[in-house]
Amino acid sequence: MPLLILAAVLWLTPALAVGQCCGDCGGDGEVSISDLITAVNNALNGCPATSPTPTQPPKGECPIDFQDNNLLPGTPDCYYRGRWNQNCGDAKLITFWRSDSEFLIVNVLGVGDGLFFGAEVTGAGTAGLICWYTQEDASDCDQNPVAGAVTLAAGGGMLTIVPQGSPFTIDDCAFVHYSGTLFTVDTPDAASAARSAMRVSPAALQRVRKAAATRRGQADFRRR
Repeated sequence: MPLLILAAVLWLTPALAVGQCCGDCGGDGEVSISDLITAVNNALNGCPATSPTPTQPPKGECPIDFQDNNLLPGTPDCYYRGRWNQNCGDAKLITFWRSDSEFLIVNVLGVGDGLFFGAEVTGAGTAGLICWYTQEDASDCDQNPVAGAVTLAAGGGMLTIVPQGSPFTIDDCAFVHYSGTLFTVDTPDAASAARSAMRVSPAALQRVRKAAATRRGQADFRRR
């Protein structure tokens, strides 16, 4: 009995604990004799180290950047909402991007069968536009070249797409300068990630890569 009393006193005395010690160490909803003995040992020898709680990204920030590979199942997607023209259209155009760390595709959601920009990553928050297309397989990437930039700012909380010129219109409103604010970060499980990858697939990124190589080859030819 004195041992149990001592154990209870030591277990309830925070000054003697080095870390956060368990009470119901077995997790069975009861504090048993073995739990009390464990508490005594913890109080005398220090609590065992515990795994740190994973740090969540601050609200309004994207936990990844363009140089991360978020094609794998379970990696996060950052979704943005904003305008594509300051003089017309609404402020509800939703986008998200996928990157293999070298090339990325921005998916513009809710526009016909899908609208996509292909770009080459030049930094953690910068990429150079290569093309735009409306088919997921990016077969039209070579046919719709576009220059310009895609950028991440404010800790990934802001996505901008700035093409040179207006390559197309949405609802009769020219796409001039997209500025989207992060509104959700989704980390899907394997099944939902596989479904999402149908929009931005490795095959589509390979076509963007090929279009970039073709463009560089044409540029080299013109310089000769």
